[in-house]
Amino acid sequence: MKSKRVDIIAMVMICILLGYFMLKAFFTIPNEFDSITYHIPLAKSILNGQIFHPDQLTFPNKTFPASSELILAAMIIFHIPLNLFNIIAWMLLAYTLYRLGSRYGLKQNAFVFMLSIVTLPTVIRLLLTQTVDIWFAIFFVWILFLLQKPEKKIGYFFQLGLSMGLLIGSKYSGPLFLFALLAIQGRKVISHFSFWRFVAFLLPFSLFGLSWYIRNMLVFSNPFYPAPFLWMKGTPAFSPEVFLNHLSMIITTKNGLLYTTNAILSEYLFWPIICITTIYFAYKSKPQSVSDKERRLLILGFMGVIIYLIIPGYAYNYNNYVSEIRYSIPVIISFILLFFNSVSKMAISQYVYIFVLLNGVAIITLFFQGSYHPKIIATIGVILFFLITIYLPTKRKHKFDKIDKYNK
Repeated sequence: MKSKRVDIIAMVMICILLGYFMLKAFFTIPNEFDSITYHIPLAKSILNGQIFHPDQLTFPNKTFPASSELILAAMIIFHIPLNLFNIIAWMLLAYTLYRLGSRYGLKQNAFVFMLSIVTLPTVIRLLLTQTVDIWFAIFFVWILFLLQKPEKKIGYFFQLGLSMGLLIGSKYSGPLFLFALLAIQGRKVISHFSFWRFVAFLLPFSLFGLSWYIRNMLVFSNPFYPAPFLWMKGTPAFSPEVFLNHLSMIITTKNGLLYTTNAILSEYLFWPIICITTIYFAYKSKPQSVSDKERRLLILGFMGVIIYLIIPGYAYNYNNYVSEIRYSIPVIISFILLFFNSVSKMAISQYVYIFVLLNGVAIITLFFQGSYHPKIIATIGVILFFLITIYLPTKRKHKFDKIDKYNK
């Protein structure tokens, strides 16, 4: 495929999606369960000041960190339709992903890397909701972008503190993902710290991140309330026996493995299989060619898998399994970024557009046709991938054989 032609097709697809969901956002009101149950109430409690007294609030999950709900609160103040909340996030995610891909040296593939993420069904499902997972992904990508190229500027450390504060201030899984990011990339930054740089970092990090945990500690004597933490008590509804982690959901719950596999295929289609296959063969065939940044992305991805497995989820029905795949969006970003770094060394990179277009087909069948068959789409993607990887080397071999024959 000619890259310019496919760029145009991809942009048209994105514009159609954006137009469709923006139109719906202006003429619909929030109706997603978690959004109306606690995300919007959290935003309203910020506006009326009750956020500082979570023990007096009556809606569920009232003690959750609410940095992303600050954005939702601003939209309420300015009378912006709340269904635009994640559409704005979607556009910002596209921008940050493109910048991240460029910083990792993907060059022309930075665009298709971005498209491969923003067209995932699990991302598109969230566009008309007020859940914070897309914003969480933005903060994750922002931090990864900053850590890849440390600077000594005060503004850099302010951005670092702000992005890290927003990450841990948006979800309880934020500190775990931040630990993974710092464990892989943090050493580069430590040597650049000075007193004033530390101040520039600490102020936004404390205001948007630590403050939520300090509040809970002061009110409930547990920074992660209502979940029990170490010796600190939570509520019975969040006990490990009721609120299982995802690993327990997979191995101890009836149909847990089947539901999880189906959910991954539904939300990520062919990407997990293709990423695993490419990374495996890239490491096996030429381990010496694997760069340091690729090793770090691989470790970050595996750490993300562990984080997803240990964070709690609801094991009540299949819909919960599908819904909670969104908690692993930072994981799939890490692996797809690693995939693009791997294929950039191979002749198949120009054909990855096919999988982005397949994502588009999945979205059309999911939202416009109402007949969603992720297993079929995933199978087609995997077959195409293997046909491409087999066909291209053969084609190149025939080409070079002809050249050798001509030279003789």
